[in-house]
Amino acid sequence: MGFPEQRNPHVLLHIAVQQKGGLCDRTTCGGGSSMYMMRLVYHCNRGKSPEVVQCLKVLNQLYTSDGCTHGKVYVDRMGRMDRAVYEFELESLDQFYTVLRGRYANLSPDAQRLVDSLNEHAVEGARELYEVVE
Repeated sequence: MGFPEQRNPHVLLHIAVQQKGGLCDRTTCGGGSSMYMMRLVYHCNRGKSPEVVQCLKVLNQLYTSDGCTHGKVYVDRMGRMDRAVYEFELESLDQFYTVLRGRYANLSPDAQRLVDSLNEHAVEGARELYEVVE
């Protein structure tokens, strides 16, 4: 049994709420006051989860400044080893992805170092999206 092939953690699987062929946001699904919880799960190179955790702490500061709330960073204690997880809540998917696309289009040197560190220390990543119901 070998290690999985090296993958870029920024080519992320996006599991999202689907509504009529697109993402369901409060601006497109009836105008309710939905909240969403997004979870980023990184499978790290062996022994490198502390480095990914440091990146996720920086990411939490950045996303908090963008209006995301309840950001938390976790590491695994059971199951698959060497995972780092970041969860946060957001109100608007449209706003989140607009800001994210803008950042990736014009990465600052600090942001590029953050991306490079995640690419170096993580094997793969996944993005999960949930609607907060309570």
